[in-house]
Amino acid sequence: MHTPKVLGLTAAVAALLVACQSGPSSSQGGSVSIEVPDGAASVSGGQDDIRDTIAVAEFTPSTEVLNVTGDEKITLFSIEFPMGTAGERRVIRSAIVSDDVDNRLYLGQEIICSGPSGQEETGIQTGENFVKGTERQAVMAQFTLEADEAGSWTCVTQVRVCVPGQCSSKDGSGSIDIATIDEITYRPTELTASNPLPDWASTQRPGSDPLIIQSGSADSFSATFEDVPLDQGGVMLMGTISLSNCIEASYPSECAKVKDRDLKTDSTVVPTFVISQLGGDNCPSITLNGDQGAHEQTITWQQHHGTFWFISPNMELDPNCKPQVHADLTFEVTDGNGIVVERGTASSPTSVVSIAPARPE
Repeated sequence: MHTPKVLGLTAAVAALLVACQSGPSSSQGGSVSIEVPDGAASVSGGQDDIRDTIAVAEFTPSTEVLNVTGDEKITLFSIEFPMGTAGERRVIRSAIVSDDVDNRLYLGQEIICSGPSGQEETGIQTGENFVKGTERQAVMAQFTLEADEAGSWTCVTQVRVCVPGQCSSKDGSGSIDIATIDEITYRPTELTASNPLPDWASTQRPGSDPLIIQSGSADSFSATFEDVPLDQGGVMLMGTISLSNCIEASYPSECAKVKDRDLKTDSTVVPTFVISQLGGDNCPSITLNGDQGAHEQTITWQQHHGTFWFISPNMELDPNCKPQVHADLTFEVTDGNGIVVERGTASSPTSVVSIAPARPE
């Protein structure tokens, strides 16, 4: 198997990196940030600043062409890294970017991690339909891994590809060519693990029930992070939110409750993401813009599934406010079919929100 790159030791990767210090908490270790090359392609709405403290990265997938596998999963990436203590935390991020697609195909991915005992933990599942003739489609996911034992940990990206409506079998044909670091140097297909983070960094699955939003309406859910230290610098929030355009009643099953539903109709969703420190009207608050992930998105009927992948700017905390950071995520369906925001299960989440130390400036 290809050996993951420890950033800073590989010449091809080092050309993209700049080393810097990671802030006041010594438990975070040193950080590595990736510079954005001039003219480099972006695949997630122009978010130009999202590299946190990457320690290990794998840029070479096990295959560069994904064929139809039905419900059979293949391992696309694998990385290994040490967890010094039980309770140590790292941000794990996976991205799969297309170079070419020759049919309408569903691409699902999940990040699975395991420690020395071999017990597996699914951090997050995401997926969407890739459409022929659309350049640089991507499915991304990230979450904060909290070790329950010290020792060597492994995280893998597992993927499956199927023809929509036939995902329980290998029926149908088509393939997805993956854009590797040779084709796209900024946010290519990859699996990464950050340096260790302080023990207040964490991930939440915001709620449990799917959120059903009718066309012409809006609804929201939230996540609140408790006991955030006020003397260790600022914070940032990240999120991966999965949703489906209700083109049919049967999948996801909650679409049966959606009034506006048509097989060949798109759905336009406008998000409002507000990050705030609780404790009063004068406490810090940030409303994310489109470049930070809160951009209007049209989920076409061919695409069916979509993902909002956001990251907030650094937010400095006020010592006079509460040690609580709150994310309020609102979705308005302005046109077309209604949607379902999917949250998955506790063991296999599909929507998560994470908090971490502020990125180095």
